[in-house]
Amino acid sequence: MKYTPEDTRPDGHMWFKKFADAIGQADRRAALTRYRYRVYYDPANRWWNIRATHRPVEIDD
Repeated sequence: MKYTPEDTRPDGHMWFKKFADAIGQADRRAALTRYRYRVYYDPANRWWNIRATHRPVEIDD
């Protein structure tokens, strides 16, 4: 089974092989939801993951 950069796990989370893909997805989600997303590396699975936070994004006017 070949994995694409944005495969969804059964629990709804996503993982990424490349750091740049994870950062890009976190940025897109932040623009849509106005909440911050953290990107972290899972060494056991060798994937980059995204975790939602409850902190809103500050908007500079």
